[in-house]
Order: sequence, then C-alpha cells, then structure tokens
Amino acid sequence: TWRVQRRFTRDLRRELSRMRSVLFLALLVTSSALPLSPTGENWAVLVAGSNTWMNYRHQADVYHAYQLMKKHGIDDSHIIVMHFDDIAHNKENPTPGIVVNKPNGTNVYVNVPKDYTGLEVTVENFLAVLRGEKSADGRVLESGPNDHVFINFVDHGAPGLVAFPLERMYADDFFNAIQDMHDAKMFSKLVIYMEACEAGSMFLDIMPDDMNVYVVTASNSTQSSYACYFDSERKTYLGDVFSIKWMEDDDKKPVIESQTLQKQFELVKKETATSNVSRYGDMRFTEAHLDEFMSGHPTNVSETHVYKTLKSAFSNPVAPPLPPKPCKHAVSSRDVSLAVLFHQMTLTANKEELETLRKSLNNEIMLREKIIAALDAAATESLKIAGFTNEAVLSDVMTQPGRPQNFDCYRPVVEHFSSNCFDLSQHDFAFGQLFKLSNLCERGISAETIKTALSSVCV
Repeated sequence: TWRVQRRFTRDLRRELSRMRSVLFLALLVTSSALPLSPTGENWAVLVAGSNTWMNYRHQADVYHAYQLMKKHGIDDSHIIVMHFDDIAHNKENPTPGIVVNKPNGTNVYVNVPKDYTGLEVTVENFLAVLRGEKSADGRVLESGPNDHVFINFVDHGAPGLVAFPLERMYADDFFNAIQDMHDAKMFSKLVIYMEACEAGSMFLDIMPDDMNVYVVTASNSTQSSYACYFDSERKTYLGDVFSIKWMEDDDKKPVIESQTLQKQFELVKKETATSNVSRYGDMRFTEAHLDEFMSGHPTNVSETHVYKTLKSAFSNPVAPPLPPKPCKHAVSSRDVSLAVLFHQMTLTANKEELETLRKSLNNEIMLREKIIAALDAAATESLKIAGFTNEAVLSDVMTQPGRPQNFDCYRPVVEHFSSNCFDLSQHDFAFGQLFKLSNLCERGISAETIKTALSSVCV
C-alpha cells in the first residue's frame, strides 16, 4: 500500500503543479489584457447597402447576421438593422415573406427589425447611428466606454468606397465616424466585418493599430468578393462566400463560446478560397472570444479570459466542427448579373424565353463594353489636358489597382461619373472600373479636369 500512497502523492503534486500553471497563465492573460473594468454590453449595427432582387444575397446575409445575434442573446434594443426591405415580398420571390441564406435554409427574415428601410438606408443615417446622433431617422447607438460594438456591412464596393442604395460612402467619411466614436468613448472594443469588393481599401493605410478597432474584410484592397449558392427556384444568389463562412461557423453554439477572433479569421480565410480575406486595425485583442462581441453575455474581458482559460484546461475538449461544405457556383460579385442570366438560360426550355434571355445577356455585355470605353476615353483625355504624353503613364492609370488617398478629388469625380455617365446605383459592374478615376487623382490631375473629360465622352 505504501507504493499506492506514494503514487497518489506524486500524482497529486503533479495536478497541483498543473493547476498553479493554469492559474498563472490565467493571471498572465488578464494582466496583459485591458485593465479590469465594469461590465459592459454588446451592441450590433447590421447594414445591407443594396436593393433589388439581383442583390438578394446582401440583405439575406444581414438577416442571417441578425438571427445570429438574437440566437446568442443580444436584445433587439441593442441591435440596429438597416435594409431596403424589398426582397421578402418582392414579386419575384416564389416564397413570399421568406428569405433564405443557403439552399433549403431556414427563413432568416423572421422578426427582422425595420429600424431603417427603403430610402432611409443612407450614408447620413448610418454615420449618425454610429455617432449616436439623434438627427438620424431612427434608433442610434447608445453604447458607452465599457461596451463592445459589432458592425456588419454588406454591399458592393470599389477602391475607397462602399455602396448604399442611391449613394456611396467613402473611406475617409467612415473612418472619421469611427474616430468620433473613439473620441466620445462609445466603445471599449469595436469589431467590423465587411463584405464588399475591394473592401480592404476602406481600411488599408487608414485604420491605425491602437484604437481598439479590429476589422475583417471579405477581400483585400484589389479583389472582388464572391457570391455563393445560386438558387434555381429563386433565380438569384442566396449569399456571399465570406459572409456565409463566418456565419455558418457562428451558427454552431460551442464555436461562438470557445472560438476566438483569431481562430475564426484563420478558418474563414482558409475556407474563403475565392478571395483573400484580410484584416486591419488593432490586433491586440484577437484572442478575445466571439461571444464577447456577438452574444448577449456581459462584457468583462479580464474575467472572461480567466474563466475560459480555466474551463479549457479542466473541461473535456469540444470536438472540432465538421469541415464546411464547399460553396457551389461561386462567382465574382461583379459578374453576378451575367451569371444569373446564364443560369436562367440553362433552366428554361421555352424558346421564346431563351431568346429574350440571350438578348438580355448580349445587352449586358455591350453595356459593360461601353462603361470600359467611356472610362478609358476619359482617362486618355484627362492625361492629354494635363499634359501627360508618356504611354507608360496611361498604361499605369488603366491597369494599376486604385489606392485613393486624395478624396477631395476622387469623391467629386466618382459622383460626376455616376450622375452624368452611368448611374452606379443601376450598374454594379462600373464599380470595378473606378480605379481609373482614383489613379488619375493620385497622379495630381484636378477633379475639374477629370470631370471635363468625363463630360466630353459621356454624351
């Protein structure tokens, strides 16, 4: 029996040693995190910036995000939703009142708040919501210095801008609102997930790494984001690759309780094979768990880390989730209109309908060629007026990715193009050509010169 007692004593010492190590680790985590602070609350702002049936997926993504926030305990009083609300009861919807975000999915439209709908979905209202300004048409953030805020934005994008139904929000305006939130102590930590083409350009060289703002984007500063899940019954795409990857991950309750921002980024980046999921801003709190931002649990970072470190050490490990199913029919957001027409052509056996669809497809291709030709001609004319004759300069303007810094030039020329050439609210493809206008501005060519050139070619 003395051998048994000695073995028991030895095992007990090892367990005590392990417990001391775990406690030390927990204390180390809390000491390296932010100082212990009073319990805060979680807030969410969810925005779909588009409209029309063709863009069904954007509102479906946001409705899914709302269901996630509710499922994990955030009260409606702490969730603000902006959506045009034109797809649930759209005449093209074969299931009126039902919106799904994946094939055979559940109805994500159930009980979605209508804080801002239709023409209320504006840049002015969105920025007022973030700043907590009562000038907005509806509810606004009322968060404080101990709170966590989560922003999910979904729509089209271009270098240095993202779209709203009838207008654009530029990177400098968005950052200024975030800076105002920071200065007004409206958050302890802010997390932004953005689904848009070239979403990274909204934050690259703009978002500092010390503001407690962490950003994940569907694409880097030069790439398109991708649509996913074409539905033959609804004849449109149901979701976007990045969005469905992070939300289908969050759908699993054990994941949101145990997974960190870092782990989710790694997983979603790996699974989103269509574009480079990127991140910007403050990386100091990437070990925070998802439920510290996407659930109704009280927010106290230090205590949460202690609890979860101990729980992880002394609990049975949770089995890893099954790998997600691949997204079929993923297509660049810029090519969705073409892809939808192509799918519709393969689904019909009616010769008359097929001919109508073929004409629509040809018209769409011709329209794209006109958009490209107009911007190429405007770029050439702008350089000529400004005295640039070097072919290499023209080549750079036509081919190099846009990196807008001079928004005093870029903003008015984009708006002039939309008003006088091709309405960006109606022609999603044109967003993919705006880099040329950015490149002209960054070459030092004045906004007035570029606008003159645009007016000469857009007649």
